[in-house]
Amino acid sequence: EKTNQALDAYDSKVEDIRVNKTWIKEEEVNDVASKISDVRAWLSNQTEHQSKLEKYETPVFTAD
Repeated sequence: EKTNQALDAYDSKVEDIRVNKTWIKEEEVNDVASKISDVRAWLSNQTEHQSKLEKYETPVFTAD
């Protein structure tokens, strides 16, 4: 939940950059947006994989 909220906040910041910081190259902004999307897809995949594991199995990932 917190990770998705953080990713949403990053998406908002990217949109703010697109609108208000036009001196930043579109290519750079798109690169950041793409990385956010990649992290979101990875997290979704890992969460789905984790949900299929039994409670006693080693977790796919942990949060510190």
